[in-house]
Amino acid sequence: MNTNHLNIVRHARKVLLYRGHLMPSAVKMEINDLAKKIETSIQHSEHLELNSYKVKLGELLKKYGGDIYPVKSLNDNIEAFFVAALLAISIRTFFVQSFKIPTNSMYPTYRGMTHEIIDSSSKTSKLNKFFSKIFYFSKTFKITAKNDGEIAIPLVRATFEGAQREVEIVPYKIVSRPLLGKSRQYMIFVKNEPHSVIVPENFSLEKLLLEKFGNNLQQWPAAPEITKNGRIFKTGQFVNRGQPIIE
Repeated sequence: MNTNHLNIVRHARKVLLYRGHLMPSAVKMEINDLAKKIETSIQHSEHLELNSYKVKLGELLKKYGGDIYPVKSLNDNIEAFFVAALLAISIRTFFVQSFKIPTNSMYPTYRGMTHEIIDSSSKTSKLNKFFSKIFYFSKTFKITAKNDGEIAIPLVRATFEGAQREVEIVPYKIVSRPLLGKSRQYMIFVKNEPHSVIVPENFSLEKLLLEKFGNNLQQWPAAPEITKNGRIFKTGQFVNRGQPIIE
């Protein structure tokens, strides 16, 4: 019984908070007084007057409560949803966030930027993609072929500090996008037709391309083909128009 009486006291406080400026002063005082009387009666186990106080308070709340009282399940559910969403966003932003860091190399994976190749035809992959979006806030990149042909990866020669010879790497350029800031833009060719791949600035696409097209090589072949598009590694994998090149 005490729970029901405390609930109506809680709703009375809420009505006073949100709609008190619309009520006559005498009504506000009466609502506040009845709420205090209910609380006092519960503390002193004075049950005889509780129901009469509750009935009087309920009548006032029905008259002046607007959308707050009587309680509607839709209003309560909407309020609970927004409170839960606000708490989740606050915790994620200021306290803790799920990251997937599979190795001890913290850069660039310290922001959870790891790659995972998805088989778009697999039901298991679709389920994993759904849960990854919820728990890891992952984003899916899908590049669809604009034409039929063999997939080719452009390469350039580069020498890194401490290296004894030049190695082949996948080139990219930094581009700026409205509202999204700086990003990396890679190019992949399908029978000489360029396909743009844009990823976050701190994300390297090269490991993904090596894993998918490099036939388990640790690095790109030292002697790619020279074409009109520059140095090209032909993967030996073919796609039809509309099929995903990478996802």
